[in-house]
Amino acid sequence: MKRIFLFTIIVLLISITTAFLILKQQANYFTFIILPDTQKYTMYDPQIFINQTAWIVKNRNNLNIQFVSQLGDIVQSGALENNEWETASKAMSLLEKADIPYGIIPGNHDVDTVDDTSAGFTKYNENFFISRFNTKPWFGGNYQEFQNNYQLISISGINFIIVNLEVDAADDVLEWAGDVLTKYKDRKAIVTMHAYLNDTGERFQTPHFRTKGNSGEQIWQKLIKKECNVILVLSGHAHSGDGENRLTSTNDCGKPVEQIVQNYQDRKNGGNGLLRIYKFYPHKKELYVKTYSPFTNKYEQDQDSEFTLNLPF
Repeated sequence: MKRIFLFTIIVLLISITTAFLILKQQANYFTFIILPDTQKYTMYDPQIFINQTAWIVKNRNNLNIQFVSQLGDIVQSGALENNEWETASKAMSLLEKADIPYGIIPGNHDVDTVDDTSAGFTKYNENFFISRFNTKPWFGGNYQEFQNNYQLISISGINFIIVNLEVDAADDVLEWAGDVLTKYKDRKAIVTMHAYLNDTGERFQTPHFRTKGNSGEQIWQKLIKKECNVILVLSGHAHSGDGENRLTSTNDCGKPVEQIVQNYQDRKNGGNGLLRIYKFYPHKKELYVKTYSPFTNKYEQDQDSEFTLNLPF
């Protein structure tokens, strides 16, 4: 009996020590997950998309995952294929069930008629409707239904605002976003949009398809450059090369703004499940970025896929 009791105590102590070490490690960092262009998964292989969000839920604690951003082009076929939207809604609902905060935005494939300059976002708003989010404690607000939205979260004493903009955001959208960023000027701001940076590391000079929309360069000049709390801009869409690049620019306050593009839709299986892991280390003032696929359980480790950035915390 004494041996059994002693063994039980040892096992308990090991468990407590392990839990303490994990909590201590997590106190040093937190993680955001980025899901770029899921369009090929919803069209051809839904299980890859569902696998991505299931992996996020499974690894929430050991990676200290605090937020998820989906960067648009959720589906491939606009409003034509209900099953694509059903897949997207199912995949993202796994995050909701686990109470993981997330932001989502429509890309050019998420309008009712793909690349139609006057097309609306009816199907997007039917699936990602305001009441799906506005009771969440992290919900901040929205504009033009849920086409543009923001979230407010606080982690390790750092207050964040994440502002998410529809593809080719027009001037009224940028005005709304500017008001929001100014209102929360004391928060560290991350802005996401679908098309902003190309994968040669330059901001798009023209809108993708909206005649009254703004390009990446225009959004930089009209919004990002002026709002000095923006530290990070994330986008997808670009895939003329390998779908990865980054750019550092100086805003009007003389501070660096990191701008990063990630999109894997031209890879095998429409991306092979690749997503981005953004691991923040506030005490080091560093951001570690890794590219990983839960589908293949492999990391991509070239210099565009795994890197470290300095950030103001």
